[in-house]
Amino acid sequence: MGIATESQLKASLIKITQPLDKSGRPSSVHKRCNFCISIPGSSNKANQKQNTSGYAYVWISNRNIFNNLLGLNIDGTERVVYENDKSVHLLKDEDGIECIVPKKRAILDPLIKLSGFEYTPKQVNILQQVSPKDIIPKLGYFRISAALIKKYIDGKSTNVLTGLIYNWIDDRMLFKFFKKFSTARNTVKKYPLVKILSTPQGPRAFVTFSPQTLDGQSVILLVKSFKFSDPTGLYNDVYLRFDHPPNNR
Repeated sequence: MGIATESQLKASLIKITQPLDKSGRPSSVHKRCNFCISIPGSSNKANQKQNTSGYAYVWISNRNIFNNLLGLNIDGTERVVYENDKSVHLLKDEDGIECIVPKKRAILDPLIKLSGFEYTPKQVNILQQVSPKDIIPKLGYFRISAALIKKYIDGKSTNVLTGLIYNWIDDRMLFKFFKKFSTARNTVKKYPLVKILSTPQGPRAFVTFSPQTLDGQSVILLVKSFKFSDPTGLYNDVYLRFDHPPNNR
């Protein structure tokens, strides 16, 4: 209950990406990972006042942490055990032979989970307006699930992003920006591939991710507009929109 801010979610993520082992050193299993957060509709202040729940997309590059946050083992398998069901008595057939009693499936607690966040006075005020009779807790919590991504979109090249850019944005800036979203490893080509073409509307960039991954779809799902900053400081920060280009095959 309660819409968390990006900074509150980021603080919880930082805690689980840098856990300490018994010696006080960062765990090698949960090494630091890259993550990017997108909160759809977060700029709509009127919408925030009316709702007490929201959702965010989080890009996590470390597969171990991703699996753990979903309540799975590091390798992605389920965290379950099978125990004797104490509510079922020993059964015997007509010949007096003991029957095999199926074991009870029990789900283990997750290895790691996001910590709660303390409500700000503004968040408490919103919750009190929506539920004036309820006792507002001090902490809010996050519920996590895997995002669903379409592998194919009719008429679109889903592993490619394209958008109009400014003249001061070059291929090196684009590669550095989108590199964190690439999960392709040990490939001959160094993804993402960046190409800039001149068009009557201005320079247009094409950013290509490995077709063996879902990186292109994931980026569009996660980020609706991309912030670019001029390293020389001569130009103001700009926000650009990218989309999948038509598939011309």
